[in-house]
Amino acid sequence: MVKRLVSSLSITFAVAAIGAWPLIYLGIPFFSSWAFLTVLQFVGFYFYNEHVSRKIALQEQQLLLAHEAELSKQTSEVTCPCDRGVKCFVPINLNDRNEYVCPGCKKDINVIVDLKTALITTPILEQPETVIKQTILS
Repeated sequence: MVKRLVSSLSITFAVAAIGAWPLIYLGIPFFSSWAFLTVLQFVGFYFYNEHVSRKIALQEQQLLLAHEAELSKQTSEVTCPCDRGVKCFVPINLNDRNEYVCPGCKKDINVIVDLKTALITTPILEQPETVIKQTILS
């Protein structure tokens, strides 16, 4: 860690020195231009780091949204009606036709979604004999 820090600072100072050297010929003092270029590099690296970290955070959010979209898809395991009886997982969408190509027979297969209803009942918490007697007496 310390080795990387020293290496990075050495490169930064060397680049500032290389940039300050031609400015001597323009009448700008070496150490003031070297200090200015060093600070300019630190500021530039800061903004570059911010840009990269925001770009990575945006990509992570996009991946998270794509992951959640994939998780929200409903799939069903179906068996092809051909002789081979190949089983596949097919995404089910109630607003579209659900079709897939069988990997065994290479034919287009349509999936029919059959919705059924069920009556919601309440459990009987009393003894059955008591309920029968109450029903008969009523």
